[in-house]
Amino acid sequence: MPFPSKHYSVFGGKFKPNKIMRKILLLAIMLTAILPLYAQDKLTELRRTLMAHYSDDTEKQCAAEWLLGNMQYYGTVESQLQKEYYKKLTAIERQYKYPECVNHIYALADSVYAIKDKNFHRVMDSDVITADYLVSYINHAFNQWRNGNFAKHLTFEEFCEWMLPYRIKDENITDWREDFCKKNSTVLQELQSIDDRRYSTYWAATYVNEKLKRDGIAIKTLPHFGGVLPTAKVLKYLRMGDCSDYAFRAALVMRACGIPVSVDFTPQWPTRPHGHHWDVLHDASGRNIPFMGSESNPGAPCKSDYTYGKVYRYTFSYQESSLFHKNIEIQEAIPPEFMTPFIKDVTDEYTKGVTVSGRIHCNKHFAYLAAFNNQGWTPIAWTEINDSKAIFYNVGRGAVYLPIIWDGKAIPATYPLCVKANGEIEELKPDISHKQSITMMRKYPKFNSSYIYGRRMIGGTLSASTTADFISSLQVAEIKRNPEMEYDSVTVNLEPQRYYRYTAPRNSACNVAEIAFYDNNGNKLQPQTVITDGTEDAGFKAEAVIDGDALTYYQTKKSDYATLTFDFGKPVAVAKIKYLPRNDDNHVTAG
Repeated sequence: MPFPSKHYSVFGGKFKPNKIMRKILLLAIMLTAILPLYAQDKLTELRRTLMAHYSDDTEKQCAAEWLLGNMQYYGTVESQLQKEYYKKLTAIERQYKYPECVNHIYALADSVYAIKDKNFHRVMDSDVITADYLVSYINHAFNQWRNGNFAKHLTFEEFCEWMLPYRIKDENITDWREDFCKKNSTVLQELQSIDDRRYSTYWAATYVNEKLKRDGIAIKTLPHFGGVLPTAKVLKYLRMGDCSDYAFRAALVMRACGIPVSVDFTPQWPTRPHGHHWDVLHDASGRNIPFMGSESNPGAPCKSDYTYGKVYRYTFSYQESSLFHKNIEIQEAIPPEFMTPFIKDVTDEYTKGVTVSGRIHCNKHFAYLAAFNNQGWTPIAWTEINDSKAIFYNVGRGAVYLPIIWDGKAIPATYPLCVKANGEIEELKPDISHKQSITMMRKYPKFNSSYIYGRRMIGGTLSASTTADFISSLQVAEIKRNPEMEYDSVTVNLEPQRYYRYTAPRNSACNVAEIAFYDNNGNKLQPQTVITDGTEDAGFKAEAVIDGDALTYYQTKKSDYATLTFDFGKPVAVAKIKYLPRNDDNHVTAG
């Protein structure tokens, strides 16, 4: 068959593999020489079968060699209990939506975690993958590349990395590509009728992601069993999970639909308490565009205002530049974040970093740069120590980092370093001779993700009545300012009333954490009941607003003008009403 000229060159009238393909073939020969005998036998048999199957398609032969050459390093953790867990988890996800699924999922997880003998065992990909499995995946991926509309721009090397792999990370091997394609590719049919979008990788990813959005996104920990990524079938019916679950699911779905997508991550934000995973689209223009599967489309802001310390991309190909590879001969204890050869540094795609260096005197071969996670220091970058000097390249600006060495835990190697927004670097050395006094109103920054909930109380009203129907009522106050995640209050100057009501404003979903009532002496008055208008969202109870817990809150399905009515059982003289919006409970309060 004829081959595309962009992938092959012609010499003497015959097609020959280009440099990339020759490297793949050479790598396959080298890897075969160092593999254990049992793995050699299995991979040799797979290679023999695939080479014969694709004897008339050199391009597919090279793709098969690329997969097999990297397969030797891949495996997962399995057990019969794990299989039963994921089967039951999938059934729960199919039956219940969020938040009804939460208690069922956690109860299932508790039941399997309680079993002592989980009988996990390591399974290498070469132990379970068959030639038929690889043929199916290779053919499907090539069909999307050669005949589809959204991956024609990929070079052979890009195709291998962004489209061809049968797995994303360390999940159990399953057959997902055809299933995910059938389930999600129908939304792309409309693009065939739109001339300026028919071949658009960007719009294809957007259309598929809009479909994923309709399933909703609930960021709540999904228990992984065995410490590996859940199976594709679990992700297919995902009801709740971490950002990594949603990012990996979107990547699987997009690749199945012929859209080149990978997953990027930061081990730790340098100014926030956690790390993050997200998706990245390799667009037809050659750009890599970040987005969040099920949440934000390519081109929309995707944590673009965050401070990036270091960013990595998951690859299927073995990275010789990885710490994992560099450490094979040295065999030094290294952080778990870097215990993989399948990640590469892509920080330069996200930020214009600076070079950070320092003197480190120790007997270790590697040094690390760590970011603070509110509990301790998480390594986000590594380097080799040469002549007691550690140099870290392309480190994000606007954050504080700590140079460390690793000995099963982070051990400070020098003073923390403040990398300023202008690129200047300052050593943060304590000066106990010049002390300062500060007043703390909060113990954590005000981030917009929580701050916005205070806005949802602006325009809300408090009223009182002697009857539950509020046909005759008196307005107590209208909330005109953002409580900013803290308690605010209004004074009351009315005759004793039995009922008080909070009416939420538009677009608020009645997000309230606490509403408390006090008499003239500052004594708290406890309502007998809280009556809703029947629009509460599943899993939310009105009692949450009077339980004294700042982290529990009420929420309704109705977006506009939902009500909460407080019945005291008898008329009471209220002098003050305190209220607290949905919040993060990081404000400083008396006691």
